[in-house]
Amino acid sequence: MYRFFVLLLLSAPATAATLSWPGSGGCGTTLQACINAAASGDTVEINTEAVINEAIAINKSLTLQKRGAAALFGEGNNFTLTANANNVDIALSNLRLRGAVSINVGSNSSAHTQSVRLTNLSLQPSTGFSSVLINQLEDAASSYTVTIERSYLTNTNPAGAAVFADRGTSGTARATINVLNNQMIVRGSGVALTVSGHDGVVNINGNRISRLQQLPVGGNLAAGVFFLAQGGGSAPPVVRVTRNAIANMDSGVFARTTTAPVNMLVLNNTVARTNLAGIDLDRNGSNALTGRVANNIVHQADGCGLRFSDGISATHNFNLYSQNSTPYCNATAGANDVAATARFRGRFDFQAENAGAPQVNAGSNSDQPAVVIIVPVPLPDIDGRAGRVGTVDIGAHERSFDQSFEHYSLATNLSGNATRISAPPVGLLAADVLTTSNFGREIDGITPLPAGSANHTGMWYSTSNNVWNIFNQNTAAPMPSGRRFFVLLNIDSQQVFEHVASNSNTGFNVTTLDHPQLNNQPDALPMVTQHWDPAQTGTGVYNNSSIGVWYDTAINRWRVFNQAPLAGLAPAIPEGAAFNVLIPNPLFAASTHAFRTEPLGVPVSILNISHPLLDNTECAHPFVTAVYNPNNVYVPSNLVLSYNPASQGRGNWAIERGDGAQIPAGAAFHVYVDPERSRVCTSEPLLIDGFE
Repeated sequence: MYRFFVLLLLSAPATAATLSWPGSGGCGTTLQACINAAASGDTVEINTEAVINEAIAINKSLTLQKRGAAALFGEGNNFTLTANANNVDIALSNLRLRGAVSINVGSNSSAHTQSVRLTNLSLQPSTGFSSVLINQLEDAASSYTVTIERSYLTNTNPAGAAVFADRGTSGTARATINVLNNQMIVRGSGVALTVSGHDGVVNINGNRISRLQQLPVGGNLAAGVFFLAQGGGSAPPVVRVTRNAIANMDSGVFARTTTAPVNMLVLNNTVARTNLAGIDLDRNGSNALTGRVANNIVHQADGCGLRFSDGISATHNFNLYSQNSTPYCNATAGANDVAATARFRGRFDFQAENAGAPQVNAGSNSDQPAVVIIVPVPLPDIDGRAGRVGTVDIGAHERSFDQSFEHYSLATNLSGNATRISAPPVGLLAADVLTTSNFGREIDGITPLPAGSANHTGMWYSTSNNVWNIFNQNTAAPMPSGRRFFVLLNIDSQQVFEHVASNSNTGFNVTTLDHPQLNNQPDALPMVTQHWDPAQTGTGVYNNSSIGVWYDTAINRWRVFNQAPLAGLAPAIPEGAAFNVLIPNPLFAASTHAFRTEPLGVPVSILNISHPLLDNTECAHPFVTAVYNPNNVYVPSNLVLSYNPASQGRGNWAIERGDGAQIPAGAAFHVYVDPERSRVCTSEPLLIDGFE
């Protein structure tokens, strides 16, 4: 049967106001005073780069956020979030804290609801039991949701945890706790939850949880995921532990029933190098521990690969046990288990080394995590890529042929207006549908935009030497040396297709796209790259213009258009002009790896953008396309993506015009970030080199 993962969509009140701090009125002094002055449902936007030396308390519906570089709070300044009244919705985004976050949640009324969401935070407390502490009100009866997502959490307490939740032993609260797509570097546990048996739901998905090195077993069990079911109630909570990569812990996943039952779904995880059992399910007393353990890799467990205590009724199958001291303790081998050495790319990179690795296509499709939309859809893997390519792989990663890489124009690869691309390890074929973007500069107040930034570019496959090229649409403009480009080969995870302008689909400066994932989809996020001569006849058509996309509500179709300059008409799109179109996964992209920028009310030279896969990640590979919606604004220029290193590890990416002019007020852009690249270039060096 399919195991379902829940998507939670929250919306702010329509009448909410946005307050800027530092600002005027109630926002003219401290941040806490601004928060106190805000009405319920308002947004407080931080607009200072200075270190904020305040401890913050929020006890009403409020969004606290920062654009661009993250807001930096000084050492020991903790946050206390209290959601004990009805309909309280608290959200924090893009903050860098050297303290902890305490969440007090729940109320005594079964008619009440509460929500707390932490997104894109960096929490690095030097002291304390946990980085995020979730406290349920004693005797709580409400329904509440706590979500921690796309954040970087460290915890140095060997007896503590990055995320700790205590639902207590009393009350009948119906809790949903989501820990999604975070990176945790700890000395103790990653996620430690004590939950009573009152029909709750816990989703622990897509996290990287690791100690920097494998330490001896101490006085406390340090588990990647530690779950304890206790307290009253007879409806077992459902705990989904899916698509996590866990390394160097005492135990990878540990669950125990004491005075309450639990239903554990442990699916498609990779657990490596544990002192004790890789996956350990323990039944204490008469309470049932049910569920399923499937599609997991357990690698180099010094104890048991899988341990069941007596009376466990969970089932298990389709797991790969690799170099463990003992594969099974008190459990028999599953009929489809694999006993082989898992082949990884590296010590901390748990992707399959190649298509012949034993974990590839060896899992159970019916056991993989899924999302219910209309039909069950495979949940993306830990990299945000496709959740299945044919048969699901065992482990947190799904092997695919997707790859992004950097290309530099050098004297050795330049020829006139083009630069030849050296093939990456996966290789490039003539039929590939590639996406490209232009890097601008490091924003330091001194470095100018590189030569050639204003040139409109495209892709071209040369049949004479079977090599892809990036070229200037203006054939008289030589490609300068030293230009940096990002190139995305996307085969499995997102839909890609080629569009050719023809007499039937093109008029003036507009050509209309036709694809089932775009038609009648105004919230789609199409990305477009120009492609010369896709038929490889040597008779391609140049389109020397900046381009964008536009959703035409009159026909419910997306269009590609040539941008109109400030004076004069937009150039017509010639018949035969071609475009590579990338459609980020329509179910998951907006929350994981693609987004539309929020239009600003004033023109800017540099448009800062913020996203968990971009912030403080100089080695990310972002891509950008201008979009005419929602304000009907042209941006008649080539676009470049620049990086601002900022200070205190708060770097951010920005969009600039290649011609150096200002981005007009109301302009908007689609941005795609390669999720695999961002994970590799942030987590792998950290795990190898240690704390910053």
